[in-house]
Amino acid sequence: TQAPPPPGAICHASPSFSTWTLTATQWTKLAEHDQVEEVETSESLQHLLQRMLQQLPSEAFQITALEALVRQVATSDADKVQLVSLGALPIIIQVMRTHNKPGPAKRTALIQAKACEVLTFLAFNDEYKTLIVHLQGHLAALEAMHAHMTHIDTHVRAMRLLYWLAMMPLNSNVVLEEGASATLHAVICRHAHHPQLVAAGLDVVQMLAHGGVGSDSLRSLRACRRLEDELFPTLVIQMMKDHVSEAEVQRAAASVVRHMSFSNVETRNNWRTHGTLECLATAMVRHSKKERVQEACCGALRNLMLDCVANRDLFVSLTQTDTHTQSHSLSISFANGIAPDGGEGEGGGEVRTGEEG
Repeated sequence: TQAPPPPGAICHASPSFSTWTLTATQWTKLAEHDQVEEVETSESLQHLLQRMLQQLPSEAFQITALEALVRQVATSDADKVQLVSLGALPIIIQVMRTHNKPGPAKRTALIQAKACEVLTFLAFNDEYKTLIVHLQGHLAALEAMHAHMTHIDTHVRAMRLLYWLAMMPLNSNVVLEEGASATLHAVICRHAHHPQLVAAGLDVVQMLAHGGVGSDSLRSLRACRRLEDELFPTLVIQMMKDHVSEAEVQRAAASVVRHMSFSNVETRNNWRTHGTLECLATAMVRHSKKERVQEACCGALRNLMLDCVANRDLFVSLTQTDTHTQSHSLSISFANGIAPDGGEGEGGGEVRTGEEG
């Protein structure tokens, strides 16, 4: 659905573009005028976008105005297509890589954060996700994370962009090969106290482990091995322990376990040694009304228990004294094709590593 025009804006019907004329006052308010120069004359949205893109290479801080515009006004798919056709992607990525000075400068960190937000907004289809990676937008995001290590907002927005880009299997492989796992590990460790950042980072890790939506098993297996080499099992479980009350962290961490534990029995045994089953059981009890947490934990438990009797026995022993988790344990056993007495249930034995697992 097309977003409504700002109050008082003059709407002109157009088959190819949302052409809203904003007054200088309206635009100034929209774009947070304390950071953006006033627009002196009324102009159509298309002309406004064209002018802003022309100014961006020399006036990088205009990215804040562009971000406000695409977030509040140019919200339809047609608007996004039009913005890309005006050459927005290479211009924005150029701005990111040109104005990415390391250090405490809040201005350059804000430019990176807003640019990542605009690119995420434009990565709404597979074609544009592929194009952004081709133009090295993923590298710009990783460089922004390295250069502005202390800026939480820059990290969170860069992680969201990487998550969307990694949905494409080929993109996921490219992002991983460019060192994304090491960067994510370093950033999560440094800001381990910040639950929003931790959840955003783990979401990228689980997408990389999955190898993108619809990825083949071999691609996912290679990704998981690389992530294991980066010591992610240790970090993931530590985050679950440190953020027990944070549902989003528990969901994201369980999703990582879910995708990284399907490959072989050795991997499943390795996860057990980190205390994974205990953390999953705790998360299911602590967040019993959070559907997404329950789903992620069930998927993780299912993969952990597949052909791994030690993991099944441990989880059952953890739930013997707790009726609530006992019911979850039996549900998982049935889903895994294992009846409570150890026989075969109705669920079948195939492992599911995607969203349907």
